[in-house]
Amino acid sequence: MLKKISYILLFIIIAFLMRLYNLGLNSQKMSPTSLKENSSTLMKCTSELNCVKSSILTQENKIQNIVKVLASKPQYKVVKVEKNYLYFTDQSSIFGFVDDVEFLYEENLKKLHYKSSSRVGKSDLGANKKRIDRILQQIGL
Repeated sequence: MLKKISYILLFIIIAFLMRLYNLGLNSQKMSPTSLKENSSTLMKCTSELNCVKSSILTQENKIQNIVKVLASKPQYKVVKVEKNYLYFTDQSSIFGFVDDVEFLYEENLKKLHYKSSSRVGKSDLGANKKRIDRILQQIGL
């Protein structure tokens, strides 16, 4: 009986890991659906459970500083860089989940807007907030 339960548990774990792997593959094939709305606004998060969006006051445009931070990390792929806007993806190392990350600097308000959102899943277990906090810390904000 114990052997049978062990096999069932093993099957459940393998099925769960395969599902995560498939979600990761799917996120790599998806296109972002909620990027910059216009020159001064990032789109709203579609879910609070797998997205973080906010802003911070800063006297200078930190977009290029962020690009330098990203250059040292292989999981980051810069997709678009403009004077006041940055869009990149972050791919997790284990299952390959792709998250979309944006920064937008609003010069007239001296405000750096940011958004990090997962392409798949209902919750990111705080990964997007941790990523943003880490990047802001690395650029001195």
